[in-house]
This record gives sequence, C-alpha cells and structure tokens, in this order.
Amino acid sequence: MKKLRKAKLGLFLAAISVFLVSCDKNIALPPTELYECWSYPRGDAGNTAFVDDRISPDLKILWQAETDALDPSSPTVYGGVVFVGLPNKKFVGYRAENGEKCADVWTDVPMKYPPIAGDGKLFYIGFGGWNRVGVYDLTAGKKLWSRSCGNSECFPIVCDTTMVIFTLSGGVYGLRISDGEKLWALRVKPGIMVPPVADGERIFFAAGDKIYCITAGGKILWKVGIGKPIVGALTLAGGRILAPTDDDKIFSVSAESGQILGDFSACKNPAGAIATDGNIIICAERTGKVGAVSLRTGAPLWSVPLGDVIVAPPIIVGDFVVACTYSGKIFLIDKNSGKVADNTAVDGRISRPPAYCRGKIFVSTQDGKIFCVRL
Repeated sequence: MKKLRKAKLGLFLAAISVFLVSCDKNIALPPTELYECWSYPRGDAGNTAFVDDRISPDLKILWQAETDALDPSSPTVYGGVVFVGLPNKKFVGYRAENGEKCADVWTDVPMKYPPIAGDGKLFYIGFGGWNRVGVYDLTAGKKLWSRSCGNSECFPIVCDTTMVIFTLSGGVYGLRISDGEKLWALRVKPGIMVPPVADGERIFFAAGDKIYCITAGGKILWKVGIGKPIVGALTLAGGRILAPTDDDKIFSVSAESGQILGDFSACKNPAGAIATDGNIIICAERTGKVGAVSLRTGAPLWSVPLGDVIVAPPIIVGDFVVACTYSGKIFLIDKNSGKVADNTAVDGRISRPPAYCRGKIFVSTQDGKIFCVRL
C-alpha cells in the first residue's frame, strides 16, 4: 500500500457505481480500478507518511466541506474518495475532485481513526470501552460484518485475508476478513497503546518497552526489550523498526532479527509520529520546530522554526515536507535544505496529520471541516 500502487478489480466495475449504507448518493469509483493513495492513517502499513511523487510548491485551497461532527479523524484516500472517521459513530466520504459528500456509513461506535482501505474494502475500528471493528465492501456496496473488539485504541493491520487487532489489555488476535471469525489470539503484557506496522506477512507491535514481530497467523518470530517505554507510533523503513521512546530518543531495530542497531535523538517533545522517506527522518516539535536527521547515522541535518504550536505529525511528499500548525497554517518545506517553499492557511485548528493523493493534500480541522489544498 505505497507509492500509489493500483489494485485491479474486475471489468464488471466498468458499468456500475457503488452505493454506501445510510447514504443517498453514489461513490463514483474509477471504472476499472480502485487506486490507492493514502490507505492507512500514516499513509501505508509502515507508518512512513511518505509518498514518492513530484509536486510544485504552489499551495492553493481548492475546496472545503463540512462534516456533521467536531474533531474528525485524519483522512485516508482511496478510489478518488477522501474518508474520515467521526466521533458520532460513523465515517463519511467526499469526492477528492470537488468535495461532494458521497459516503455516510454508520459504525455504531465513535471513531478517531479513518477507515483503512484496500482490495475494494474499508476496514474500520472505533475507540472506547464498547469498541467495535468492521469491514465495508465497496464493490458490493454493503457492510460485510461488525463485531466487538474489546478495548482497542490502535488501528488494525490488514494482511491478505486477516485483520489483526491490538488491545489496551494486551490482547492480539486475528480476524478473518470475509466474515470476522477469530482465527487466533495471543496475549502480552502490558497493554498495546502504540500503532503497529507491517511488512508483507510480518507484523510489528510494541507493548511497554518491548517490540514483537509476529506472522499474520499469530506466531511470534522474535521480541526484544529496549529498556524504555515506547511512545508515538512505530515506523518501518529500510529494514528497520524505528521506535520513539518517552525520553525523546528513537531506537533503530533490525526488522529481520530484532537486533538493536542503535539510538539517536530527533527532536524534543515531538508532536506524535515521525515521517521518513527511507533516507531522512522528519520530526516536528510541539514548540513549532520541524527538523530532519539522517536515518543512517542519526546526525541532525536541519531545523526550521515555524513560529506556531504544532500538534499534528508531518508527512513527506516527494522532495517536500508538509507540516501543519495548530492555528491552521500549512507549510511546504524542502526536505533537503529545510527552506520553507510556500505556506497557506485554512480556517480552523489542525490537530490531525494531513493525507496526500495525486497532487492534493487533505486536512481536517477541529471544528469539523475538511480542506483540499493543491500542491
């Protein structure tokens, strides 16, 4: 699910549109394929927040749309539709081209993450004590199933025919995508609070100060303790697991063996997850600085103050970093030099990371708006 990979569906899509539950409009999907742009909350299953695409540093707001709830999730983008989860127990979708609302799906649980997208399906999970997880089939235009999932607050990982769930009580279990049947389960201590990552059939998650590597079938391949609680989100890049700790360091661990390769400092008081293109790491500080360090050596490369509080993690598109400040400013920063190339502002406070697809970024604001900004 990276670099705009395209998932072929079938020729029968050439003549149909897809209907969503509780919605009186159609989703106009491309006739022969559902293209993937930003299918996980951090872009891909590795949480890299990176898309390799050529863009021009010329920001312009193209459209805005209003949801019917405050504080929508960050977006995902799939098949020409921008999806966000809402705390009023549903997710909604807007056409990436013009912002027209085209999806409104009841989930029966508050959502702080957008649905994960792939293979013609949307995979969603809520949050709270009475949480639920489910699958919506875009090609059939209906919800396949929905079931309780305990106290999970991390988004799931989707591997082929299995969706893997992680809970605050330490439960990890695999559900069959076709019908939601539980296939396997294991338990770890303490609970799981950090978003996981995946690489094909291998899944990596953190519990306390430990990192686990398991198969999609629930077999533990290795585990390693790094001695410090892991926070933020795991990231997988260049064969390494990057694990931020509560003392503002990032540990690098071999994805193959679990060997600790080293640690380094990226930024102080980080605003959530990092972003990486496989060569550099981008980290935002809540005080308003955005900086880059070398993934290979951990050496600092540049740092630029944006003059505003940052809450949302940054993303990388081609040669540029996209950073959003809490007051609603959006900055394009050259990832090689740290020079600000352009900036604009939207009407609202930004606390969620943006998403990218085909020359546009999409960002949600705390007052319930979705903005599309051309790059």
